[in-house]
Amino acid sequence: MNHESWEFFKNIVDIVGTFFLPLIAWVFYTVFQHSKKLATLEQKVNDQINMRLENLETKFDSLDEKMDIVKENVMENKLHFQENMNTCMNTILLEIKKEK
Repeated sequence: MNHESWEFFKNIVDIVGTFFLPLIAWVFYTVFQHSKKLATLEQKVNDQINMRLENLETKFDSLDEKMDIVKENVMENKLHFQENMNTCMNTILLEIKKEK
């Protein structure tokens, strides 16, 4: 390679160093800053989702407890009703037998 080729190559490298390297550095800096903001935003969104899911779980647990209580009350009332019906039927049968 002759002297002019080296001079041309040096000029190209100077242009790249002067314009493109700072531009590339700025692009990388901007991308990293945005990725940090996106990571922070993602964390906030995940925290909100987790909080809402925990609230839903609490509500469903409360609902399950209430349903269990209602189920127990229905069963107790059913048993009580059956006992009352049996007592009434026995009383009616006793009265019928007395009349005969």
